Amino acid sequence: MLRENNKITIGLIIVMIAAPLLVGYRHAWSWEYMKTPIYIDAAVMAVISLLFYQKYLIVYGFAFLLSWASFNIEDHSAWSNILVPVTFWLVYLGCWLVYFEISRSRIGQNIKLWHPALHFLYYLAFMLLAVIVSILFVTHAFDIPLSLQTIPGNYYLFFLGMMFIIPTLTSYLLNIINTVGSKHIFHILIGTYKRPVETMRVVLFIDMVGSTRIAEKLSPQKSMELISRFIFDASYIFRVYGGELINYTGDGLVVVWPIGKEKNALRSISALEKRLLKYEKDYKKNYNHIPSFRAGIHAGKVVLSQVGEDRLFLSLYGDVVNTAARLEQMNKRFGTNVLMSDYARRLFRQDDEYNFKSLGEQEIIGKEQDLEIFTVDLLQD
Repeated sequence: MLRENNKITIGLIIVMIAAPLLVGYRHAWSWEYMKTPIYIDAAVMAVISLLFYQKYLIVYGFAFLLSWASFNIEDHSAWSNILVPVTFWLVYLGCWLVYFEISRSRIGQNIKLWHPALHFLYYLAFMLLAVIVSILFVTHAFDIPLSLQTIPGNYYLFFLGMMFIIPTLTSYLLNIINTVGSKHIFHILIGTYKRPVETMRVVLFIDMVGSTRIAEKLSPQKSMELISRFIFDASYIFRVYGGELINYTGDGLVVVWPIGKEKNALRSISALEKRLLKYEKDYKKNYNHIPSFRAGIHAGKVVLSQVGEDRLFLSLYGDVVNTAARLEQMNKRFGTNVLMSDYARRLFRQDDEYNFKSLGEQEIIGKEQDLEIFTVDLLQD
């Protein structure tokens, strides 16, 4: 559920930040009462990060480095207590987790459409808010007078610099990870994919229906916004269901799952249909169009390879990929939304909840042998 709903995640982080403050307010800001919820917060956040947000552990790496650097300040102020900088930076970085979650939400998609200058002001405003929340938290938790004079003089430059550097550098690193894919970043760094790597995968090729016709009715900017929104909604769903986004194909995507996770391909398609219906009014209001899609699914051996030098990206090759793309296109002929090869269909057990319907053996462009294909009624919730 945490992975599926940004609002729940954002709400949980806010509650975790607020809980110690509420406890402190009721008990005269006594550290004896506040330390327990603070320790619980740290433990819960660590578990959540390990389970669902491994790449955000970068943020906590910064927290520990900063706390250690803060501890080396040679003075006798309250900030020389290691718990003070640790608490400050954890709260500050917790605030930025809210920022990153907002960026991944539909609200974040709207913000990305702002003018760059306005977007930068929003970034600075959030930074100021995070600092205020963190200072208020620390001053109340440790009974420190709310004054800049309580911060050691030799800490100002470090404090101000890290305030800006941490979220900026973290955002930059997360953008790199998101571009390559969190599941592939390590292999890219060590050069695994410089030589083609063969592996078994379930391949889903998905494409938005009627994008050319839509482009004739909308301005180029609005058309691009519509495609971007569709890609965002589709990518969000595929991430939730464990899919690896390999390629973007204009108004579509190529997504893969390991053999054994084929159910997630169909579940993601069903979930995407529901998500598009959920935001039907939003699409209608902004673009006077509700996007739909076609999908083709095949499975077998594929080749992953790193392409390019100045601009690196991961590409997927093989007959399986081409067949999945052909199946997606064949939906036009049969009036279906999802087509699947016989090989992919046989990965499902007979007692599964999906109702597969054979369309017989069909000629596939570019293949010498005909292929039995299936459509499917997605009875999965």
